Amino acid sequence: MDDHIVTFDEIKKAGEAAKKDGIKALTVSWVKPDFLSLYAQYGGKLTENGVDPTLDNAQAKKAFQLWKNFSQLGITTKDGEDYFQQFLAGKVIFAPEGIWMQNEAKEAKFDWGITNAPQLSSDKSKMVTWSSSHQFVMFKSKDRDAAKTKGILEFIDWVRGHSITWAKAGQNPASLKIIKEDAYKKMPQSFLLLDPVEQKSLKIFDYKYNGYVSDQLDANGNDIIFGKTTIDKGLKSMQKNVQDKVDKDKK
Repeated sequence: MDDHIVTFDEIKKAGEAAKKDGIKALTVSWVKPDFLSLYAQYGGKLTENGVDPTLDNAQAKKAFQLWKNFSQLGITTKDGEDYFQQFLAGKVIFAPEGIWMQNEAKEAKFDWGITNAPQLSSDKSKMVTWSSSHQFVMFKSKDRDAAKTKGILEFIDWVRGHSITWAKAGQNPASLKIIKEDAYKKMPQSFLLLDPVEQKSLKIFDYKYNGYVSDQLDANGNDIIFGKTTIDKGLKSMQKNVQDKVDKDKK
């Protein structure tokens, strides 16, 4: 793990070896970041033209099939289980939910660490990990005068320069100013920003209608992985639901 890469093949081998001890390899938790990390590794995009979604495709099918295969092998947590409590109890090896879980992980009675999302390849140049930017936004307003605008910008800049508390909450703040702070450099998630290769691997899906995609993945992802619906049916439904909302917004 010194290279911060764990591949799906390695996870599968670990799960098969740990089965006899009643230990699972992987938690099935928040599907969205796990699916999108793998989807991007397969070359998947959320849109081709910037407007219409592209969810029902070969890349999405392969991504869900891989997770479904792991579930069918019996090396993941099951539907409805408290997956992170199982991790804390030492019953699961990998819990790829997100760096924000680290404060809860501190309750564990064993040594643990943070690494990237599971990868298809051990080649760092091909690495992709889902990411999201919690950046500040200032809306356009005819009623806001220059003084208020200046005050808002100064406040945002102050927060960006004083983000250590934000980082202590388990996040990587939306400002690279944080990498200059010694306290941050000691945090387990810091390698994602301190290492240029890692930083480049962080994938932000900037699709205009990403929120609609997120809603569908959150609502249907587990059902696909746990076999409550087929991959084809699930993706077709998600594609239609997102497209319908996009079409409504176009009007």
